[in-house]
Amino acid sequence: MLVILMAYDQLCGEVQFRTIRYMTIRSHRASLIVGKALGMWLVAGVISLIVALITWIATIAIGGVSVGNVFSYGFHFWAVTAAFSLAYVGLTTLVSSISRTPTVAAMTTLGIAFGIWILKKYTAMDSCPGAIKWLHQIIPGSWEEKLLSPRVQDFGVGMLVCLAFGAVCVALSALWLRRKDI
Repeated sequence: MLVILMAYDQLCGEVQFRTIRYMTIRSHRASLIVGKALGMWLVAGVISLIVALITWIATIAIGGVSVGNVFSYGFHFWAVTAAFSLAYVGLTTLVSSISRTPTVAAMTTLGIAFGIWILKKYTAMDSCPGAIKWLHQIIPGSWEEKLLSPRVQDFGVGMLVCLAFGAVCVALSALWLRRKDI
């Protein structure tokens, strides 16, 4: 939700007022899109790290848990949020590049994120038809258990899926804006 609220207008705000044409004189549109997406991911990562640090300090101050456990589990949970924010920065970038106005981008992104959540739940059911069951494997939220696993291999696979989801969305965004007359 943080990523969606921060990044919904990253491209459509530029396209709406046609200010993107001044930025793309010296740079390629694709590099601008990738730079904006990476910047948003970095900002989301820093904000979630600050929240995590506050939580870690409060947990240590309350006591009952060793400092080593707080930081090891805390870092792991922060890495999980970084993985999910990577995927949703890509999704938000894609919707922002397709939309004409920031309001439409915000509502569309929220709707798509909710739709992805419903699709994740539906494809996990036993009654889901086999023709769409494979979609469960490409939804970042489906990899929560693997990302939370203490096994490095499981975490790596989950991180790879989130990275691929975000990268595909950013690449589609670059293709869309490359073909769009701005």
